[in-house]
Amino acid sequence: MRNCLVMALAAILVGLGLSASEAEAEFEPWPEDDPTEAVAESDLEGDLEGAGTAAEDAIVPLVGLTLEQATEWAAQSHPEQAFWRATVEGIDARANQAGKMPNPEFSARMETVPLHRGNVGDSEFLAGVSQEIPTAGKLSKARRVAQADRTRIEYEQAAGWVEIRKRVHGAFAVALYNDQLCALLAAAVEVTERSLAIAKSKVDAGEAVPDEVARAEMERARARLDLERASMLKAKALVELAAAMGLSGKEIESVAGAIEAALELPVLEELAADLERHPRILAAAAEVAAQHARVDYAKAQRIPNVNVDLLYRRVGSERLNALDAGFSISIPLFDGGKARVAEAEADRRAAEAKGRSERIALEGELRSAHLQLMRALQTAKLITEEIVPRSQSLLQTAEARYKAGDASLDQVLPIRRDATASKLSHLEALRDVLSAWVELKPFVDKR
Repeated sequence: MRNCLVMALAAILVGLGLSASEAEAEFEPWPEDDPTEAVAESDLEGDLEGAGTAAEDAIVPLVGLTLEQATEWAAQSHPEQAFWRATVEGIDARANQAGKMPNPEFSARMETVPLHRGNVGDSEFLAGVSQEIPTAGKLSKARRVAQADRTRIEYEQAAGWVEIRKRVHGAFAVALYNDQLCALLAAAVEVTERSLAIAKSKVDAGEAVPDEVARAEMERARARLDLERASMLKAKALVELAAAMGLSGKEIESVAGAIEAALELPVLEELAADLERHPRILAAAAEVAAQHARVDYAKAQRIPNVNVDLLYRRVGSERLNALDAGFSISIPLFDGGKARVAEAEADRRAAEAKGRSERIALEGELRSAHLQLMRALQTAKLITEEIVPRSQSLLQTAEARYKAGDASLDQVLPIRRDATASKLSHLEALRDVLSAWVELKPFVDKR
């Protein structure tokens, strides 16, 4: 009798794909010598050996960074990009698991075991498997939910990259502006140095009073102070650019590029018509589709699954071998699944409302960015074509008169300051154009 029971249990284990060797391997005790200690020691030694080289590489600053390089660096190394890549991997794993049959359950037990008298061999021994059978197409509906989530995550990743790229481009525009601002103010300092030299030579020749040298020195000190302030703003802008790029352990020493850009104002109606292709709109639509799939899955879950049982029975008292078969189904008496369906439908309505809100917000951002770029282009054109040329012409005439001795420094300084201010206004106008273009660029790019 016992041999029959052992043979039955062995047959069931073989049917489930198990073996004695696998069972022993599964419960193999942990070795006395912990291998993790050796691995940890070797890893630590390797880390210590490479720590110096890694530290040296980490502090190497980036010189002459271009906008393309900054964008590529952010795409490869930004932590938010790593977050989205890991999220996609996780949703892929969940999608692969969705729609698979539940695992069967193995059970073994004894029945009618005598407690006081009698032989244990006269008991009944049962061993078998139970398999849950999903109904109402639950497996296919679960796969559709996972696929819809995968699509939603892809569009959310694209929308996240649009925001990262916009931050990088905006920070780069500010850094480039401050870099060229420092160059402009450094040139202004050189002009004050030459003016001071001219004033000293005139005083030595008896053609000017010593007060003119004092005024020239004061003007040089003011120019140097402006340059120091601009240098501080430049360093701050480079730090903000590094943060926008997601850099860790690296510094940006300088950027390279031209702030002057030949930009044309795109047609607002064409951009609005193409708004449906924006990743944020696509992500909102994918969220609605995912919620629709969840509603279908919640409705399917209201229908109970069927459990099919198949067991071997050994009746010890009669030395009889038998087979038990049957099925069971839960009765939705207390939990009919209506709450899950109501929750899924509420989430669907919330996703639809969020999609409408997202579209309204994007339309407002589009119109605001378009208006900002239009005004920035108009301002830059006015300063470039009218103010800067006239201020430079007046400055050249005043400098020539000053060198010839026909004008004093008091007459030249206001004109020189106006010329510098016009250049600064021109530079600020170009910065505003780039900043406005950064806001509008996500709507212009073909995705």
